[in-house]
Amino acid sequence: MPRSRRAAQKLAVDLLENSFITDADVLAVLEHWYFKMNSKRVNLIPVGANFVHSDTLGLVKTRTGTVVMTRVTSKYRAVFTLMCRWLRGNMPKGFDIPFPMTSISVNYGYAARKHRDSNNGGPSFAKALGNFVGGQLTYWACDNGECSIQDLRDADSATYDTRRQMVLFDGGRCHMVVGERNESKTKLCTCFQEKNLYAFFRSARAVWPSVPKVQPFTGERYSLVFFTASDYQKTRGSDITFLQDCGMTWPNEALLTHYISLLGPARGKCRSIRACFGYAERSGALQISGTPLSSLSNEVLRSILQHHLTPQSMAGACSLSAKLKQFCYDRDSWKGSVVDVRKSKPAGHKAHLHFKIWEKALAVVSGPWCHANVSLLMSPTFTPWRWVQKKGNPFFKSCGKLVCASQSPVPKKMTVKFGAEVCSMCVIGLCSSREPGNITQCVARGSKKHLFSGLLLDTSDNTATCLMNEAEMPDAAFISTIPQKVLTISVDDEHLRATLGNSSACVFHGQCLDGKSFYAAAIMEKKCELDPCWTIV
Repeated sequence: MPRSRRAAQKLAVDLLENSFITDADVLAVLEHWYFKMNSKRVNLIPVGANFVHSDTLGLVKTRTGTVVMTRVTSKYRAVFTLMCRWLRGNMPKGFDIPFPMTSISVNYGYAARKHRDSNNGGPSFAKALGNFVGGQLTYWACDNGECSIQDLRDADSATYDTRRQMVLFDGGRCHMVVGERNESKTKLCTCFQEKNLYAFFRSARAVWPSVPKVQPFTGERYSLVFFTASDYQKTRGSDITFLQDCGMTWPNEALLTHYISLLGPARGKCRSIRACFGYAERSGALQISGTPLSSLSNEVLRSILQHHLTPQSMAGACSLSAKLKQFCYDRDSWKGSVVDVRKSKPAGHKAHLHFKIWEKALAVVSGPWCHANVSLLMSPTFTPWRWVQKKGNPFFKSCGKLVCASQSPVPKKMTVKFGAEVCSMCVIGLCSSREPGNITQCVARGSKKHLFSGLLLDTSDNTATCLMNEAEMPDAAFISTIPQKVLTISVDDEHLRATLGNSSACVFHGQCLDGKSFYAAAIMEKKCELDPCWTIV
């Protein structure tokens, strides 16, 4: 279809009669718009190209320092008005104050290289439209301008899908448009805003990309960037009146300060006080989408928390709203979840009692601080334990095998979390001794002095065998899903029960367990990750 600015103007006039402007309306106008071959934006022209398809509607700052309105803005007023109305009517939820701006950068068909916008007087809103693959916005929120953009690490950047939802960011910090990524592990980072639960947990679990392998994006990609030109105060009064009549919100200090305050500062390589204590910081960019927190029912909210709530994200979640804080401290919100406290340390008021809300969790992976918490050690509900270690190594050799044993006795119940790799055959259970030689002797030949109650797990054929009477566990197909799962083994006077997630199996052992103290024990052929979890009574 031949492009024509007159055709785009005519279509915009017709669409302005609608009460609401949609993304499809803006895309239809952009598909008619003829883009100028712009060779003046040298800071973002891709390598090997001489120009980009880019136009600026609204104000621009000339090389002489004056601020003027572009001719295409007055000549094609309906197109400019359509975009202003679209922005006002499609602002993300949570942004009740109109976004101040003076200019709109309209782009087509190119991936901007690393650059900083030098003529911006405030934050920018970016939105991508069209049918394309790739073309995400990569943004360095920590960039404070003190180093060259080539020295910025890709590991410090975050990637945003501007086609899914608009992104509020600081154009003065380094950013670029990337093509289609080859790395399947890279996830899009989505930052949180007040009253938005889904976006917050995407942010809390975001994966920061390593060095990206970029290919040119495929398809037709259009992008709109709404921003405030620097020195906008120099604009003539007649131009200001024209822009405001088109629906633009003219910037002032109060509006710009409000939107600047939504973004976290560019700290460079420094860390803030909040980050040092493990609390969430304001993000350097905001992408808002999803269902508002106020519209979620209690059941739905609790269900979401059961899948996403972690000790690391709890501080930020509690800061969003009083309702969410109440649910974070509700035991039912942690029901069925695996709480990993290996790299976290509670801080703040009553931090030593935070563990009580994990009473209904599926498992709590033990951390270093657990064994120094007096309240936890005296708790009748939780029993933290850890492997005996020699110079940091929990594996002891005995009879050609590797043996792990708990440092202290545990109740007749043990829970461990498997890593990604599991031996094809291993033995896990409870033993009345923690000496590696006694453990291997009980398993291999039996012992009159010591007792071992546990399972022989064979992941090659998905079987689990009780070592007391060699009875095979029924319905043991769940063994195939052991990697990165939590296994619980418990014994009573008659039965041995193994539980993995929502699946469980039970056999009769017929042994006398009275008067014996038990230690958690494991025997394997090679080293594999086996993290001890609290025993929850």
